[in-house]
Amino acid sequence: IINEAFDDNRLALKAQVKQLMEELKAFKDGVEYESLRQANEVLKTTIDQMRISSEKLQQRNGELGERVHELEKQASAALVQDNETLSQKIKELEAMNADELLRLN
Repeated sequence: IINEAFDDNRLALKAQVKQLMEELKAFKDGVEYESLRQANEVLKTTIDQMRISSEKLQQRNGELGERVHELEKQASAALVQDNETLSQKIKELEAMNADELLRLN
């Protein structure tokens, strides 16, 4: 009778240990799943932030491209104006030289 009771207790303890092990595994799986879910959320947030940053950079790049184009036009117009002014000065100096040469002759 004692041996039977001992065997019954041993089987009951084995069943409890097995159940506890299954519960522990389920708990670990749940914790692992939750941890992975949280990491996934962090990754999604990071990706969204990177996408927003990329869009902002693309927009800024477009704005800078437009500004560069505008500055190039202004610089070109200024160079043309400077060139016209220098051409006029050269003509004036040539005329002055011609007048001076005529006076010397």
